[in-house]
Amino acid sequence: MEMNKKLVIMVVDDIPININLIKAFLRKTPHEILSATSGAQALQMAEEKHPDLVLLDIMMPDMDGHKVLSHLKSNPKTADIKVVMQSAVADEFSMQKAMELGASGYLNKPIQLDALMNILATFQ
Repeated sequence: MEMNKKLVIMVVDDIPININLIKAFLRKTPHEILSATSGAQALQMAEEKHPDLVLLDIMMPDMDGHKVLSHLKSNPKTADIKVVMQSAVADEFSMQKAMELGASGYLNKPIQLDALMNILATFQ
């Protein structure tokens, strides 16, 4: 798949191997990949770096992905950042809640390359 635009993508997950998997999927694309392993780190980085897209895990300790998404969307400095939620729990409630909070999409874990590339194509 040809990527027309270099995106700055922030991957937020408390499990480093999940971040590394997405980085491996995207290593041959022109995209810049940032990573955060906590909700607090993600919020700070989003404000400083203003990524084009955040791939945000839902199930994290301290601050779950829904809370992070809510903070991102309520902050005028980060409200326009596109957020795609990712979770191993593919239940209707989690998906609906994410969309109500302003998510632009939802990926099921384990992340599949085709699904990830389809999401990225919508931002090209």
